[in-house]
Amino acid sequence: MKKMTAEELAQGQLEAYNNQDIETFCRYFSEDIRIYDAHSRELLFSGMDDFRSRYEKSFSNPALHCTLVNRMVQENIVIDQESVVGLRDGIVEAIAIYHTEDGLITEVYFY
Repeated sequence: MKKMTAEELAQGQLEAYNNQDIETFCRYFSEDIRIYDAHSRELLFSGMDDFRSRYEKSFSNPALHCTLVNRMVQENIVIDQESVVGLRDGIVEAIAIYHTEDGLITEVYFY
């Protein structure tokens, strides 16, 4: 299989997220994935076991859906402006910055 571009990775994981397909979703991320709060630069969680566990909980909500508002791509970085329903009350507006390496997403920074 051909190694995916950063944009293909970001789009693929978004589609799997909206389908609430945990198996496909996790395939886009490295085993040592790191998720950060971009404001505080705090590491929120890392590693595939923790990643999978957290998203399995989110995927249990059938109302969960992320709409891509805007996307910017430069080399191995994708910046998505997103609007998410089903996480908390109302709509969550977020910016996600995906860093990719060797055909997988290795870090995500959420604003």
